[in-house]
Amino acid sequence: MRDAGIEAPQDALWFKGFASYRSKDRDRELILPKAFEKAAKPFLTGLPAVTAGHEFDAANAPNIGRIVTLDPREKGPYVEGYLGTNSKAADFRTNLKENVPMAFSIAFSRDKFREPSNEEKAEFGEDLQIVTEELELINIGIVNAGSNRNTPVLIRSYKGVPLKGAKEDLEEILAHLAAAGERIQQMMEAVGAQPPEGEPDPNARPEPDDQRAVLTEELVATITGATRRIQHDA
Repeated sequence: MRDAGIEAPQDALWFKGFASYRSKDRDRELILPKAFEKAAKPFLTGLPAVTAGHEFDAANAPNIGRIVTLDPREKGPYVEGYLGTNSKAADFRTNLKENVPMAFSIAFSRDKFREPSNEEKAEFGEDLQIVTEELELINIGIVNAGSNRNTPVLIRSYKGVPLKGAKEDLEEILAHLAAAGERIQQMMEAVGAQPPEGEPDPNARPEPDDQRAVLTEELVATITGATRRIQHDA
């Protein structure tokens, strides 16, 4: 879900990443990705703040940016947003530009939770203590190290408008690669030599041009097949 009415400053610094992830965190908690399906709209239409840390007290955790996109996915809530240009955001902007590691950390209130099932303990560890199924998302903070180990903050763009999400970018790139591979295949077939009459000699050594053609065909087939498989899995 995206708050389409937001216009960011032209020099805003955009970021992306997963604000939470389907894994056991340091508090021995598993927050299910489906917990964000109900939480996304109220958060984006309310106060979708990015804070310096994730304290409930604004004096301790000043707002330094805004979340514009919150997309619940199988792995967790994918977010995009931007950092402001105020003095409180300055250090975070510098860290992002210099690739200094930072993480997302969410402040939330549990609406529905339970003890983990045997299957969940088998998957995430016997020390898993709580599974959160529904929540109210209060804010998304940027911290040095979050409770969840799989929520790094990634730079998205230096421009004043966000680009497409990471998955959409990857799909577009792969689509271009697959199309290029198919086009090369068509060109090779169009200029290829006619096969000789009769049965080919299995012991005959291919001519250099034929060798290059065979290798190129194999390369094109490999690239095209690989990109299609990645598209299927992405």
